[in-house]
Amino acid sequence: MAIFFSGEEILKVAVAIEENGIVFYEQLMLGTRRAELKTTFEYLAGQEKVHKRVFSEMMQKAGKSYTVESYPGEEAAYLKSLADSVLFSPDKLKELARKSTDQEALDYSLGFEKDAVLFYQGMVGIVREQDRKTVDWVIGQEKNHITRILELKALLASPGIQEYGH
Repeated sequence: MAIFFSGEEILKVAVAIEENGIVFYEQLMLGTRRAELKTTFEYLAGQEKVHKRVFSEMMQKAGKSYTVESYPGEEAAYLKSLADSVLFSPDKLKELARKSTDQEALDYSLGFEKDAVLFYQGMVGIVREQDRKTVDWVIGQEKNHITRILELKALLASPGIQEYGH
C-alpha cells in the first residue's frame, strides 16, 4: 500500500529536523570550552533557526493534509517520530551532546548535516515547483555547514592542538 504525504506534512518533518538541530547545537555550545567550537555551534544553531523559519513559511502555502486523525495530535506525533527517526530524538541529542568529546561532537554534527542534506534532496522532487529553489538554497546552506565542520575537525586533529575540555 502506498503512503502519500502532502507538502504540509513533508515540511512539518523538515521543521522538526531543524528543531532537533537547534536543540543539539545549543547543547553542544553550552558543553564546550573551546571558543572556536562554541562560535561554530552558536552559528549552526542560528542557521537551523533560519531554516526552521523558511520551512514554516513554506508550510503556510503548502498543500494541506486531509487525513482523518484517530485522536487529536495523531498526525503531529507521527511526523515528529518520523523526523526523530531520520536523526535522533531531542533527548537523545542532548545526551549525545553532553557525553561527547569535541571530536565526537563534530562527528555527530557532520552526520546530522549529511542526513539533513539527504532528506532535503529527497524533498526537492516532491515540493511545489516554486519552492524548489528555496529547498536548494537550504541544501547549499547545509553543505556549507559540512565544510565548516570538516575544517574544524582538521584543525582539532592538527599536531599540537590539545582538547582541554568539553
